[in-house]
Amino acid sequence: MINISQTLCTCQHIKRICLGAVTLAMSLFLRACSGIGSDTTPTVVSGEFSAMGVKGTVNGDKVSIDLSGLGNCATTIENLVISVNASGSTISPDPNVARDYSQPVQFTLSLPDGTKQVYTVTVKGADCITPAGKYTGVWIGSCVPSTGEAIGPTDHTIDKFTISPTSATTFTLAIDTVYYTNSSCNVVNGIRPTYVLNISILGNKAIAGGKTVDKVFYSRIGSSSFGNAIFYTNGAYLQLGDDAPFDAEGYPETLYPNQFNKL
Repeated sequence: MINISQTLCTCQHIKRICLGAVTLAMSLFLRACSGIGSDTTPTVVSGEFSAMGVKGTVNGDKVSIDLSGLGNCATTIENLVISVNASGSTISPDPNVARDYSQPVQFTLSLPDGTKQVYTVTVKGADCITPAGKYTGVWIGSCVPSTGEAIGPTDHTIDKFTISPTSATTFTLAIDTVYYTNSSCNVVNGIRPTYVLNISILGNKAIAGGKTVDKVFYSRIGSSSFGNAIFYTNGAYLQLGDDAPFDAEGYPETLYPNQFNKL
């Protein structure tokens, strides 16, 4: 005789087993699809950056290379080659090509599987100032009486000097002069065409007042004008002298009172 209650119990037990098996299968399937329990650590594309024998510091995707400790004034970050050691990666752009690092430069490192990492490289240049380098920049003079080079009925001028080093001891000096018809220098009468001087620093000397000035030789480009002069800067303003009295070597003994402020 069939025991109905026992049969029902057995069937319910089988259903629970079947339902548990289905639930386990679904759980395993979902875990496999979602990656749970697998290694999901992303691949890191790393590299070592250096320049002039100085290793860079990597902080995330930022790289800093500090060359200030070299003390080498010939080192220019405007035309620098860096080294990137990234085994198994291709690098773009090519770090072996000299480029301007006065602004941050980005490099992309790529693995064969397509994984990429972009690094932004910042380079700090050598911490030094050359004899000519200290004059670099644009300098504006004050409103002063004309010295006789006026182009019309004018009596005051303002000069602008633009200085660009060409070596550690030489630079070019571009001079722009604006003429004014009044002592307030607010009514323009004309502008003299720019002319350029080549300047060579030949040493320095002390003058009255305690200032140490640079002795220079200048020659005007496109002209036969040349001579000796003295230059001085404290970083904030520039002064020069090219008039008598002269020392035994033919260099001026005094600076003009007019100061050119650095922009």
